[in-house]
Amino acid sequence: MAGVATYPDYRDKVLPILGFIYKPDEKLTFNIIPANPSISYSLNNKLTLFVEGGMDGDEYEVDKDGRKNVILEYDAYRGGAGASYRFNKYIEAGISVGGVFNRRLQYRDSLGKVNVDSGMYSEFRINAAI
Repeated sequence: MAGVATYPDYRDKVLPILGFIYKPDEKLTFNIIPANPSISYSLNNKLTLFVEGGMDGDEYEVDKDGRKNVILEYDAYRGGAGASYRFNKYIEAGISVGGVFNRRLQYRDSLGKVNVDSGMYSEFRINAAI
């Protein structure tokens, strides 16, 4: 998979997107795509274990020192593990836990930055296909 993402209001307006999904057998899957890279192993047709990682980044327009629409950038890395359970061909639920690290807040027009402490995350997700 290859493509580009466009972000008109961001510093990096165009970014390349590269990734792949590799399934060497029926149980193991390498899902190396930018949105949510993971490696999963299916124990059976209902239960799957996985490890996941990724990078998060965003920009926000805030008010600072009497100026409006100043850009505040946020960046972080994450890694964790979890399990998902397929109830039927339409509904799947999953839970994961992990850590978030190397978090940073920085104003685009400033040399200063704030490093935010590492933390934990948990996620419960239900996917329903229609």
